[in-house]
Amino acid sequence: IAGRKLLILDDDPVVLNALETVLVGWDADVKRIDSFDALKVLLAEGYFPDMMLSDFNLDDAVNGLDAVDYVRDKAGKPIPALIITGETDSDIFNAIEVKGLKKLTKPGFVKQ
Repeated sequence: IAGRKLLILDDDPVVLNALETVLVGWDADVKRIDSFDALKVLLAEGYFPDMMLSDFNLDDAVNGLDAVDYVRDKAGKPIPALIITGETDSDIFNAIEVKGLKKLTKPGFVKQ
């Protein structure tokens, strides 16, 4: 990971901060963004990551799978990516798997 350009896309600033702290500690070159719109701007400016971590649930009209597809399409190659999710729905897990992606599960909270 050292020296690699890693892109983190998540609409939760706590998650962005935590992931950035860990990845920078591993000497990664981290860019963090909080929306699909910010992703489009970043790519239009010519930035393409070596790897991408994206939350599944974004505040935008797209999800993390859409964001990964967008980056890969614009880059013209299958950028390695990981989906971050707090979801427990097997349909979502299957959708992630069908795309050939791995998931990183966020800690969950049980509502009472």
